[in-house]
Amino acid sequence: LVFGGGRIGQRSATAIDQHVAQTEVMRIAWQFLHDALTRALPVPDPEDAEEPSSFAGASNVLAFVADMPAYVGLGGLMRITLQIDDTAAERQLVLTRQRFDASGEAPPEEGVARAVLVEDLEDLEITYFGRIEPDEPADWHEEWRGIQTLPNLVRVAIKPSGVTAWPDLIASP
Repeated sequence: LVFGGGRIGQRSATAIDQHVAQTEVMRIAWQFLHDALTRALPVPDPEDAEEPSSFAGASNVLAFVADMPAYVGLGGLMRITLQIDDTAAERQLVLTRQRFDASGEAPPEEGVARAVLVEDLEDLEITYFGRIEPDEPADWHEEWRGIQTLPNLVRVAIKPSGVTAWPDLIASP
């Protein structure tokens, strides 16, 4: 009886530790992504003439350029990408960060910082609020590509498998 009670207590403590660690990763990732989105800049992309603002978004991928402060590592213009990686056993949500070079030269591969935000991703939904055409009213869109301006708002909904969904992130670039 005592041994069984001890095992239940140990399992409970382990589950609590795992939940706290997952919550902390979510909080840090959510804050970084929110801060990066609010620092997004509409700079021309020398690598892709189809993206005049360096902001390319679809329902499951987001790439943009932001002016990042030095306290997050390398400061200056950085290309931030949020996307799903299907190459692992489970679908992972990955955030990459690399220096943005306005000259058009490809940055070195060793300069890419990669972080796995969610190990087992169930769903990712990204939507964009703004005007695609100047004469149209602002509305939510599933894609934001090839547009001169940044969207007014970006909404990111992340649902890891088997746990509670992250709070929706809504940021204004």
